[in-house]
Amino acid sequence: MAGSSSEEEMESVLLPNFDLIYQDFKNAIAEIELLKSNSNAELKIREALQFTSHSLRQELKRVSDERLHQEYEHRKSMDLLKRDYMTKVGDLEAQIQGLLLEKATNEATINLLCQDLTAHKTYVQTVAKRLDHVHFDVESKYDLEIQDLRDCLMIE
Repeated sequence: MAGSSSEEEMESVLLPNFDLIYQDFKNAIAEIELLKSNSNAELKIREALQFTSHSLRQELKRVSDERLHQEYEHRKSMDLLKRDYMTKVGDLEAQIQGLLLEKATNEATINLLCQDLTAHKTYVQTVAKRLDHVHFDVESKYDLEIQDLRDCLMIE
């Protein structure tokens, strides 16, 4: 029986250890399953993030291209407006120069007309004075003739 007791002793020592090892093995399997599940979940999350990242990159490229196109269109519009306004400013400057020249011509014409008017006024005054002298002379002459005729009539 010495063999059986040592076998029993060994069994009594090994059995709890076997239960512990078996429990550790079951725990390890459960942990492996949990890790596989977590790994699969993380893989799905990674794939979703990669898809989202790809979509966002495409959207970023589209928006960047659109912004570049809008900048190009804006620059083109600004250049067109600048050219339009430069043309309008040039036209207005030319119009102002023409009006300034016309104004100077009109002022010169006004000055000449004022000089002519002054000369005509002087001429009219001179003619009026002569007319007054002639009128006075004629009136004096007729007054004298009338007086002579009266005197003649009185004598007769």
